[in-house]
Amino acid sequence: MAINANLSTRRVFSNLAYIRVTPWDSESAGPNVANIYDITEVVADSTSIEQADNDSNVIEHEFSSNPLFENITLGDKTFTCESIDLQDGVLKGLFGWQALDTDGGVAAPNEYKHLYATIELGFTNSEDEIVLPKVLLNSKAVIASMKTDASKATISGTCYNAYIDSVKTDMAILKGKKTTTESAITTILNRIKNEKPE
Repeated sequence: MAINANLSTRRVFSNLAYIRVTPWDSESAGPNVANIYDITEVVADSTSIEQADNDSNVIEHEFSSNPLFENITLGDKTFTCESIDLQDGVLKGLFGWQALDTDGGVAAPNEYKHLYATIELGFTNSEDEIVLPKVLLNSKAVIASMKTDASKATISGTCYNAYIDSVKTDMAILKGKKTTTESAITTILNRIKNEKPE
């Protein structure tokens, strides 16, 4: 029997250092590296990546307690965070609001429009980065509780598969890729494609 010695070095993700959201121009376009949002005004402990329970379809065996067949489908992953930043650029880029023609300002959308984005999470205690390559955003801005609280923008969505290099995935950990330099960020985003690279 062999013992995997690599397990002696643990990896812990805690204390977020940054959240970057990069919208896609279309469902198949990939992240637009000229349009990266660094989300900084984030409510404490509002950020999460959760996976729904797996779906299990079992065909029982007439003569045994063991099933004849079991089909398991992985549960969807969802991302959520809350920000108190309701500036025009954030509302337009991540919430689908539109610019008004006269004297500035923005208007809320009157119908839902698909908006995909790549989300990167960096941590103070790790050099590794978590990447959600393709997230279908289902975000909302809530203006309420303005005396005792602050209005919040909830950035949320369902994780979809895309390719990082040649691997199809809805979440990846990039080793040693925590970065804040523009060139390094662009390099990471350029690895993400909707279709498998040639």
